[in-house]
Amino acid sequence: VGPTGVGVYPRIGDAMLEARAGDTVRVEPGIYPERVVIPDGVHLIARVPESVTLARAAGAEGEWVAITAWGELGGRISGTRIESTPELPVDVGIRVSGQGRVLELLEIAGPMRSGLELATGAELTLRGSHFVVQGRAVKAGEGDAYIAAGVEFVSRFNEASEPVRVDDRNPNLIGENGQPNAYIDMGITAVN
Repeated sequence: VGPTGVGVYPRIGDAMLEARAGDTVRVEPGIYPERVVIPDGVHLIARVPESVTLARAAGAEGEWVAITAWGELGGRISGTRIESTPELPVDVGIRVSGQGRVLELLEIAGPMRSGLELATGAELTLRGSHFVVQGRAVKAGEGDAYIAAGVEFVSRFNEASEPVRVDDRNPNLIGENGQPNAYIDMGITAVN
């Protein structure tokens, strides 16, 4: 996937419509103002990690989820950046249902409700990623399980109206108004 003359498909969504379980959709560097739905068993890989940015399309209405991945066969999502801004807000960075997804080398940043949402019973592995969101870094439901290694979460609930920078750190973990701020830079395992 890439700009005209570079990729077979100009949009990630176009490639996903043709992809089947076991396929890899490799994306060239660029900013892609689109939502992506990843079919069961399909991999989404940035050719150059952190060079592919998904952003809300101007004029898009309703809830906006950058990546939705579903199914029991799993698949990898690797090297992608999701950027939310006050002008073009993302509601949810990635929404996952099913089992066996591996998310790695991701950067999810900006004001959003959740960086990662797991549907009931979802299971995934998260590696080498960075979340700096104003909202929940991870929203897990009943029966969800995820393993995170080498992942940094910076979630600032009490400053949703101000931009959060990647270099923001809260040494106290509790904001001035008593709401939680969280900074976790270690591997974690969570089962809800």
